[in-house]
Amino acid sequence: ISQQNHVAFVRDSSVLTAYLNGVAQWSTAFANDLGSGSTTYRLAYNNGAPTVYWDEIRVRNAATYTSNFTPPSAPFPNS
Repeated sequence: ISQQNHVAFVRDSSVLTAYLNGVAQWSTAFANDLGSGSTTYRLAYNNGAPTVYWDEIRVRNAATYTSNFTPPSAPFPNS
């Protein structure tokens, strides 16, 4: 069964929030420096093997979403 979901992890100041299809699922205090280059982050791994496929991954230097939102219906532009 194949299902597409919009997943967003947003760090706004010292709070990390996870959104699934535009709805906040959880938030937590987050003080780690993501730019250190020495930390590995894994999403959806099970014993070292990926369990999902990711597409349209976007990393920004700003909090794109700060409350519930309607996920985009088209891929992000190349800008």
